[in-house]
Amino acid sequence: CRCTVSQEQGKTLQQYIVLAEKLEIGLAKKNTNKDSGPSMNVERLIATGPNLHLAGTKKTGGKLLTAIELKCASINYDTTDGSFFAAGPGLIKVDNSQTDEPQEKLGRFSLRRKCYALLRNFDSLAFAGETKHLTADSKGGSLLVDYFPLTEGRSSEKVSITASRVEADIAETSTGRMELKDLLAKGAVTYEDKDTQVLGSEFIYDANTAVIDIRGDKTRPCNFNGAILDAVRYNTKSGKWNTRLKGPGAIR
Repeated sequence: CRCTVSQEQGKTLQQYIVLAEKLEIGLAKKNTNKDSGPSMNVERLIATGPNLHLAGTKKTGGKLLTAIELKCASINYDTTDGSFFAAGPGLIKVDNSQTDEPQEKLGRFSLRRKCYALLRNFDSLAFAGETKHLTADSKGGSLLVDYFPLTEGRSSEKVSITASRVEADIAETSTGRMELKDLLAKGAVTYEDKDTQVLGSEFIYDANTAVIDIRGDKTRPCNFNGAILDAVRYNTKSGKWNTRLKGPGAIR
């Protein structure tokens, strides 16, 4: 089954296409016209099936701002506020490869850069349309976040994060693009880029400061390239790591 849902606001067109084995569509009356009769709005969409696929695009004046793909076992989507719940195992991909980058220097995880971002292996994923808050969980602790910034059309400086739970707040810019405000990852957290591997129990990214904090606990201490530490801080704009040694102990 194939269902297309389109929403237009001014020059912005947001469109979702759902392919699923089974679709349940809730309709609500929008208004009544004497000549054409009542018009109907899609209020809720429930999709299930082993090969469920959702593709979404957002365009302004015909120019692509962002594209999203979601593959999972089921989706419950509320079109009134854009909220949805997805059951996994699943994958969500954000494609910002066609976006126009702003002139100012951006943090490493900015979605306003030309980039791809993927969230894989979730068992459940919820997105609140009004607050733009996303939550993803994995029972086996195998959530994987990959971020691929693009330079001249090529991927560079891939960053990977693994965790049991990921929470993120998404903002919409004045130009209609998405931007990551903050990201929190918990439970057996691993951060990796081309030069660095950090293990911990909590990962916090704040887009306002462009700073990453990674902390450990008793069950999973912070480990920075093999060194046991209390915590580490990374400024994604300057590229500098700050570390705090754990002591007293052998490292000290």
